[in-house]
Amino acid sequence: MYGQSYFCGPTQVYRSVLYQHCLQHRRRYGRTARSCFVRRMSMFSLPPQSSSSGSSSSSSSSSSSHVSSELTSPSCEQGVMIDRVLHDVVMARYPRKKNSLQKAQERVEKALLHGSCDGSCQAVEQKLDFLDSITPGLGWKVFFRYTKEFLNEDAFELWSIMSAILCMTGFEDDSMGVLFKRHACLFANAVRDPDNLKHLFEWLQQNGLRDDDVIRVINRFPLILQTPVHDVLEPRVEYLCDALALDREVVVKSGILRHPELLSVESSWIQERIDSYTLLGLQLSDVQKLFTAQPSAFAVDIDRYLIPMTRVLKEELQVPDDLFVSILVKSGILSRSVATIQSRIHRWSELGLDRIDVKIALKRFPRFLLYPIHEDKYTMKLDFLRIEMGLSIKHAIPMFPQYLSYSLENRIAPRVLAAKAITGKVPRLSTLAMSEKAYLKANKLHNATYMAVLDTLPASKRGKRWMDVSE
Repeated sequence: MYGQSYFCGPTQVYRSVLYQHCLQHRRRYGRTARSCFVRRMSMFSLPPQSSSSGSSSSSSSSSSSHVSSELTSPSCEQGVMIDRVLHDVVMARYPRKKNSLQKAQERVEKALLHGSCDGSCQAVEQKLDFLDSITPGLGWKVFFRYTKEFLNEDAFELWSIMSAILCMTGFEDDSMGVLFKRHACLFANAVRDPDNLKHLFEWLQQNGLRDDDVIRVINRFPLILQTPVHDVLEPRVEYLCDALALDREVVVKSGILRHPELLSVESSWIQERIDSYTLLGLQLSDVQKLFTAQPSAFAVDIDRYLIPMTRVLKEELQVPDDLFVSILVKSGILSRSVATIQSRIHRWSELGLDRIDVKIALKRFPRFLLYPIHEDKYTMKLDFLRIEMGLSIKHAIPMFPQYLSYSLENRIAPRVLAAKAITGKVPRLSTLAMSEKAYLKANKLHNATYMAVLDTLPASKRGKRWMDVSE
C-alpha cells in the first residue's frame, strides 16, 4: 500500500526509516502502523505525503535548489535576497529580535560564502516551522547561533533523520522535546557530523542508559554531543574498566551517569588520581568504593583539593590512617572546599567539641563535617537537643553524630515529644535511628496511644515551636 513513491521528497530517508520502525513496533504503540506514523510525523510538522505528491515534491525541490544556486552564485543580488529572508521571514516571526538584525545579516552573508546553502525564503520558513513546533523560539536560537548549519541545504533532511534515529532507539516524544529544547547545538551537530550523533545515541543506549539518563548526561556534559564515540568516548570507558578493575555496568551507572564530566578527562589525568589515592594508603578495593560513591573525586585538582584536604585531616585533626581512608571513601568530603571544612571544624570548637570529639564523631559518621552547622535548621536541632532532651552538645554529638542527618520536623521532634508526653522520660538519642515499629518497642510505647499523641502535637505550643507548623 505504501510503496517507494510514498517516501519520495526531501525527507524520504526519514519517512522510510520511521515508517518501518512504526511497522515493527505497532503492537507496542497499540495502534496501526499508519496511524502511529501519522502521529509521529505530525510531531515534527511533517505531514505524510501521498503517492501522487512525488512529482510536486521533486519539482519544489528542484525550484528550491534553483533558488539556492542563484543565491550563492556571484551574479545574484545577494543583498536583496538576504533582506527578504531576514525581514519577510525571520524578523516577521521574531519582531523582538530586531536589535540582533545586523549580526544576523553578517552571519547569513558569511554562511552563504561557503556554498551548499539554501537561503530561499521557502526553505528558511520550513526550518523555522519545524523548530518552533518543538518549542517556541527554538527556530531563532538555531538560526542565530548556528547560521551556517541552519542554511545548509541538507539541514532539514538531516534533522528529520536525527529525529527518526531517536524514535528508533526508543526515545519517547516528550523526552525528544526536552532534549531538543535544552540543546539547540544538536541541530548544528546533526549537520556537521550526522554519523557521530547517530553513533552517540546508539552507544549511550547500548550502555544501558534510559531516555532520562541520556538527557541527564547531556545536560551535565553538553560537549559530549561533539565528542567522537569510537576515538574518545569508548576508549575512555574501557580505560576506566581496566584501571579500576570494574564491570562496565558499574563504571557507566555509578561513574559516568553520576559524573559525565569524566568523559572529558584524559586517561593520564585519571591515572594520576588513582596513583595519588594509592600513595595516601587506599587499596584497590578502597579506590573502587571511592569511584562508586564519589566519581567526581577522580577529576579533582590534586594541588587545590586533595593535598590541602589531606593536611587538614592528618595534621590539624590528626586522624589515623584507617580513619582517613574511611573519611575519604565514605564521606564525599572532596566535594567541599578546604575552607568550608575548616570553618565547620572551627564552628564545632566554638560549640565545645575539641579535636578528639570531632575524630570520634567522624569515626562513627564519616559525613559529619559535611553538614552546614551554621544554618538555622541545624542550630534548631542543637537547641532541641539541649532544651527538650536536656543533653550536652559536647557529649551527645560525638556519641551519636547521625542526629544531624534526621529531620527535626518530621522525625526528631514528633518522636521525642510524643515519648515524653506518654512516659515522662526522654528517649535514648540512638533510638532515633530505628524504624518507627522498633522505636515504639524500644521505648515501650503502645501504637494507638503514640499515634493519638502525635495527632495533638501540631497544635501544641512545643509542636508549633519545633515542628514548624503554621496556623
